[in-house]
Amino acid sequence: MAGEAVVSGLAYTNALSTALSLVPPADRTELSGFSIADIRAWSVAKIDEHRRYILAFTTIQNILAPVHRLPPEILSSIFVAAWQDRRSLRLAHVCRLWRSLLLDTSQFWAVAIAGDEFRLPSDNRPDDDEDYFSACFLRSAPRRISPRLSSLSSKSHLELIRHAERITSIQISAQSRDQLELLWTVLHSGMPRLQELAIRVSDWVGGGTGPQKLSTAQLPRLTRLTLPARLFRSSWPNTLQEIALRSYYREFEFPSPIRVSLEMVLVSLEEFPNLKVLDIRDSGLSHLPDFQLPSCEFPMLERLRIRSHTFVVSAILSHVSCPASIRLDVGVTFIPRLPTEMYPVRGPMLEAVGALVDRVTITAGPTSTIRGFTSGVERLRLTVDFTGGYWFSGHVSKILDAFQRTSSPVSHLFLAQRTAQRIPGILAGMLIFPAFPHLTHLTLHARIGACREFIKELRPSLPRDYENPPVLVLLPHLKELIVGVAMRRRSEMCKVLRRRVAGADDSDEDKDGDEDGDEGEDEDEDEDGDGDSDEDDREDEDEGGAGGGDIAPDSAVAVHFSECCRLFPVVLRARMRRGHRLSRLELFSYEEGCMGKPESAVSHVGLADFGSELVKREFEPLWELVDGPVVFSGYRFFADA
Repeated sequence: MAGEAVVSGLAYTNALSTALSLVPPADRTELSGFSIADIRAWSVAKIDEHRRYILAFTTIQNILAPVHRLPPEILSSIFVAAWQDRRSLRLAHVCRLWRSLLLDTSQFWAVAIAGDEFRLPSDNRPDDDEDYFSACFLRSAPRRISPRLSSLSSKSHLELIRHAERITSIQISAQSRDQLELLWTVLHSGMPRLQELAIRVSDWVGGGTGPQKLSTAQLPRLTRLTLPARLFRSSWPNTLQEIALRSYYREFEFPSPIRVSLEMVLVSLEEFPNLKVLDIRDSGLSHLPDFQLPSCEFPMLERLRIRSHTFVVSAILSHVSCPASIRLDVGVTFIPRLPTEMYPVRGPMLEAVGALVDRVTITAGPTSTIRGFTSGVERLRLTVDFTGGYWFSGHVSKILDAFQRTSSPVSHLFLAQRTAQRIPGILAGMLIFPAFPHLTHLTLHARIGACREFIKELRPSLPRDYENPPVLVLLPHLKELIVGVAMRRRSEMCKVLRRRVAGADDSDEDKDGDEDGDEGEDEDEDEDGDGDSDEDDREDEDEGGAGGGDIAPDSAVAVHFSECCRLFPVVLRARMRRGHRLSRLELFSYEEGCMGKPESAVSHVGLADFGSELVKREFEPLWELVDGPVVFSGYRFFADA
C-alpha cells in the first residue's frame, strides 16, 4: 500500500509540474508557498480573467475579418440571399456582429416567413414553433409578408390580426371547424393588402359552408382565391379575378365524402364579373346528366381548367359561355358505361376553341393528351385517362370531331407515343386520321411497331359496307411525312452509338472498354409492350458498331436503319397509284426521352457516318415514290447513359 501511495504521489507531482511549466514565470513565483486550496482558488480566478480576454480577442478577430469590412447593407443582402430553410438561422451564431445584423434585417425574416411552413399547435399548449412564428412576424416589420400555416391556433390567429396590414398572401391548412372559424374571424377583421388566399381543408372536416359576407372594404385587393368547392359562395368580394376550386386530395386519389352541387357553384361564380382564370379540380362536385343547368356567362374569362369525371366536364362545357379566345385545359378522369352518342367531352365551348386550331399534337398512352395550337400558341389541352371507366372508339371519334371543318382546317398533326408506354387500341390511326381530312403535314414519334401500324393506315383501302365501294384514302392532301423511330432507353444500340461517338476521339481506348463492359447485357425479349417483334428490338453489338469510320452494313445500327426504311415503300406505292404522292419524307431515330433536351445533353450520328452504298440501297426505292427530298436526319441519343 505504501508503494502505491508513493507512485500515485509521483504521478500527481509530475502532472502538476508539467502544468505549472506552461504558466508565465511571474505567476509561478507568485504560487510558491501556496497551499493546494490557494492554488485552486488562484486557478479559478485566472480562468475567469482569461476567458474574458479570449472572448475579446475572438471578437476583435471576427470584426477585422474581410467579410466584416463590407457595408452592413451588403452583408444584409447576403443573409437574405442565403436563406434556404431554418438551418439558415445558424448564421446568427457565427459572431455578435452577424447576430445583431441578422436580427435587425427585416427582409431576412420576411423571406423566412415566405419560405417556411409553420406547424402550429391546434390547442392552447405552448409550442416552440408558435414562438418562432411570433418572432418572425415581429422582426419582419415593416416588410410585406406571405405566411404559410399548416394549422391555426387562437394565439397565431391574433398574430395574423395584429400584422394584417402587412400580409399580401396566405396559404393555410385548416384541420377542424374551429380553425375555419378562426380564419373567418381574421378575414372579417380586415386585411387591406391581401391579394391571394389559399385554403386547404381535409375532406373529412364536416360542416362549414364558407364565411359570412365579406365586403371589398375588408379585403379590397383580394384577386386570387383557392379553396374547396364546398367553401365557395358568393359571400366573397367580387374583386376576385382567379378562382381555383380544389379538394384536399390531388388528382382524385379518393372521392370526397362531401358532395357539392355543380349548379350551386356555377350560380355563385356568376357573381364575379371580373373573373379571368377558373380552375376546377374538386372531386366533391356532382352533377346528374338528366338535370338541366342554367346557362352561365363569363365575358372576361381567359383560361378555364377542369379536372373531373365526364358528367361535370360535359355540363361545364355545355352551359358556360366564354370568349372564343379562351385557353381551355380539360382533364377527364373517369367515364361511366355510356352509349356512344353520349360522348364524354362535348359542348359549344370545345367546338368554338377547336374551330380556331391549326395544329394538333397527340401524346398517346394510358393517359393521353391532345393539344391544339393557333399560330403557335396553345389554346386547347385535353387529357384523358383511358384506364378509368368504360371507353369506346366512338367516344374518341366524338372528341376528335371538334377539329373537323372545311374552313381553315387543321394542317399539321404531331402524333407521339408516350415514353415506354403502350398506345391504347382506341387511339389507332384508323380512328385518328379521319378527323383530319385536310392534313398536309404529319409527324410520328413512336417505337417501330407503333410507327408501322400508323403508317399502314395510310394505305388506300376498300370499305366493306358497299357493293361497289370507292377506295378510301386517309389524309389525301398529305405532303410531308416525318417519322422518328424511338429506341429504348439505354438499349444496346444506344450504347453502340455512344461508343462510336467516344471512339471518334479515342478509338483504341474505347475498344478496350467494349471488351470489358458489355458482356451479358443483351436482352432479346419484347419487354416494352409495344407490339414489336424480337427482331425489331434486337440490337446486337456487331463489327462496325464502335470506333470511327463508316458503319458496317451488317451492324445493328445499319440493320435498324434498313428496317426503318422498309416502313414506307408498300404504303407509298399504293398511294402513288391513286395519285397521292408526298413532297417530302424525313426519317430519324432517337433514344426515348432525349427529344426536347438541350443540345449539350444529346449526341448525334448523321448520314455522313453511313456507308454510301447502304444509303443508296435503302433510299433508292423511296426516291421513286416521293416528288421531293427523302431525308435521313440521323440518330439522336443521350450523350451520357
